[in-house]
Amino acid sequence: MKSPELINIIQQNALNNFAPAIFPIYLIADYGDPVHIGTCFAFEYKNRRFLVTAAHVVDHTKNGTLFFASPAGESLIGIAGEWHVAIPGSNPREEDPFDFAWHELTVDEKKNLPCIAAGQLEDVKSPASGMRMLIMIGFPASKNKKISPDNRRNRRLAPTRAQYLNIEIMPNEYFNARGMSPQTHVAITREQRSIDSAGEEVNTIGHHGFSGGPLIYAGLQKSPVLIEDQKVIGVVLEGDNKFGVVVALRMSVILRHIDTKIGVEV
Repeated sequence: MKSPELINIIQQNALNNFAPAIFPIYLIADYGDPVHIGTCFAFEYKNRRFLVTAAHVVDHTKNGTLFFASPAGESLIGIAGEWHVAIPGSNPREEDPFDFAWHELTVDEKKNLPCIAAGQLEDVKSPASGMRMLIMIGFPASKNKKISPDNRRNRRLAPTRAQYLNIEIMPNEYFNARGMSPQTHVAITREQRSIDSAGEEVNTIGHHGFSGGPLIYAGLQKSPVLIEDQKVIGVVLEGDNKFGVVVALRMSVILRHIDTKIGVEV
């Protein structure tokens, strides 16, 4: 099997496995139009269901109310109840290396809401390995800037999803500068050109708007070649063009935080 064909297969598998539980987040302020501000995803854990995103996305609640799009993408669901948000301390949010927030789904939110299964989450830090292929899936800001007049008149949303696949890297210089470590964070190479789901080379979509979405081990390790189950390994936080990286907080860090908050022994 040729490499582009394999890449297409693992991207399609990731979309099939995870995309139904990945949603765009919108802010509505003063009865205005919904404004796209990021991505979130729902998952099951310890027989409970949660929504997770980046803390800097949830920080927008001071300017309005957060909603996420329904699986059909045509209606908005308000997010009710408490968010557990990482506290940046004395530094501003943009300098916070633990920029995450989670919310336990209410009874109404859980109705007909697809969730990523607990077995599809990387519960502990993965051991050092060869070159893993990672994929992030979300709703980039460049593709979700405005609601068209037709969609506004029909009270309908048409969010645009995208994905980006590349190799896991260990950006030690970047991690050290940002107060991160391989124990808590994971990174993917970001290049100007990439392969889309059709196997075509295209300009890479900017990382803005992917914040809060999942970073997924696509199930392919290049050295040695190894095909495994796909898993969500982190929550996308930020990117840096100078270093050529997109960074995610490990899913295991968030799950330990949830364990603490819901009173589960770790």
